[in-house]
Order: sequence, then structure tokens, then C-alpha cells
Amino acid sequence: MKRRPLKKVEATYEEIVQRIIQWAGDEHVIVIGPIVWHPVDGAQSAKLWYFTVATKGFRLNRIDCYGNEAEAILQRLQILSMLISKGGIVIHVCEDELKMARLCDALWPSEKSRSLLADMEKSWPAHA
Repeated sequence: MKRRPLKKVEATYEEIVQRIIQWAGDEHVIVIGPIVWHPVDGAQSAKLWYFTVATKGFRLNRIDCYGNEAEAILQRLQILSMLISKGGIVIHVCEDELKMARLCDALWPSEKSRSLLADMEKSWPAHA
């Protein structure tokens, strides 16, 4: 699957929440993924923590967090609580990437969702 380059955007919690609501559009359905990390500069000791938000049409956006895992969890919870306070939104919270991919494929079936799910199931056979 072809990936687009990431665009770094500094934003307040409120700006992030407003963007997520905008991405959801008139569908008002949001899927929030688990806190995960990837190595910074290839070093396993330096980690960038983030979570993924999926919205209408299987749009995926990565929300980078700052600090350690505990701080990332708190940042995700802050954004989630602000989304809940807006009302009128269906929010699915996933604590497992593969389950998130399956849910997104069920909500927004497409070549993109099927391809991602197939890649994940192939990469994580014991998890499937």
C-alpha cells in the first residue's frame, strides 16, 4: 500500500478535536486506535508515541503525542473526553490495531481497508 508522507502540524487539543469532527463529516462516526509507537531515527530506545483516528471513507490520521507512554495515554484521553463532550458522535475506541482494522473494514469497506487488513493479518498471524 502506498503511503503519503507525514505532515507535521502543531495544534491545541481543541484544534485537533475540531479537525477530527471535520474529518468525520456528516457521518459522525470516529474510530480511535490504541496508543502505539515507532522508533525515532531507527533507535529502539527513542520512541514516538501516537494513535490513529479513522473517519468517513476510511480516512486515517495519525495523532502524534509528546513525552512518554503515560503522557501519550493522557493526551489521547483528553482528546477522547473532548470529543465525547461535543455529543452527537459515535465513537469506537479500540485498544488493538488489528481489531481496529477489522472494524474500519466493516464500517468503510474499500480496497484500501481490505488491503490494510490483509497486510496486518499476514504480518500478525498469531494475533489473527
